[in-house]
Amino acid sequence: MTSLAANISVAIPNWNGEAVLPDCLNSLRLALRRAGLTDRVDIVIADDQSTDQGPAIVRRDVPEVRWIDMPQRSGFGVVANTAVQHAANDYVLLLNNDIYVEEDFFQHWAPHFEDPQVFALASWMLRWDRRTVDSGRRVAVWDKGLIRHWVVEDRGQAPLPTFYACGGASIYDRRKYLEIGGFDPLFKPMYTEDLDLSYVGWKRGWKVLYEPKCVVYHRNSHSSSRAFKQRIKYLNDTKNHFLFVWKNITDPVLFRQHLAWLPLRVAAAPFHGRRLLTAAFVKALRQLDEALAQRRALQRVQQVSDRALFDLFRPTAHDLAHSPYQGTAGAA
Repeated sequence: MTSLAANISVAIPNWNGEAVLPDCLNSLRLALRRAGLTDRVDIVIADDQSTDQGPAIVRRDVPEVRWIDMPQRSGFGVVANTAVQHAANDYVLLLNNDIYVEEDFFQHWAPHFEDPQVFALASWMLRWDRRTVDSGRRVAVWDKGLIRHWVVEDRGQAPLPTFYACGGASIYDRRKYLEIGGFDPLFKPMYTEDLDLSYVGWKRGWKVLYEPKCVVYHRNSHSSSRAFKQRIKYLNDTKNHFLFVWKNITDPVLFRQHLAWLPLRVAAAPFHGRRLLTAAFVKALRQLDEALAQRRALQRVQQVSDRALFDLFRPTAHDLAHSPYQGTAGAA
């Protein structure tokens, strides 16, 4: 184990996690004990005004956790950023409250961050059934003016670059995370913020890697499924996909392709039973000025082009054989 191994915190955004948070914390205790880090890693929970008994249970049963009460309901991104800001160490495992980590999780992450260009490390994430793939190594294509990205449903044996690290169970270099500003409030209340964070890191010249030996299990969307109806989740997902492109795709040719396809995509949506896409586009337009301002700021610091990234993450024949192109990535 490298000298970095103890230089890690765990940051957990929480909202009404009474049913899942104790399992999450128990898995962390077991994993930290196995790695010999029980007394050397701080765990920070930022709570988004929970109304259940989760805070009382954790304060009673897991007193070593540092608990931060948000002054008002703030949403996932802001709460996650708060937890990371309060972390004591240089590297942070950002963890959803409905994640269970494997016992050997902390034995594989540290060597990757000996490379100072590494920004984030993604885990191999399965659903609670231990079979269904939830996240892992991501590939991407630029398709008719939008980004299509998906997870390769082959765990693989070796660490590899990934298009982005899922915000539910990834390790970040805290300094780089805070330098970017963490999850961007442009994407409130949810979705796309983790894709955006990794993409901005890639464009700054940093690396985002996938480690298949870091394994977690996910009770999918435990909090968001109760806080938002499916219709609202689709609306947010689609809105944020538009905003992501407007903020991040700075290649002139690719952006012109996006603008050329946009009127047809929006105009045709109602005829294909996708009226929510039109509504999402209108919602995104209300944030256009904010997205373009951030676009200009990103252009001043970016070192890697959009085309270089799409070349890097173009799926191979092996990738397609294990996880065929699904045409998904944001509902747009």
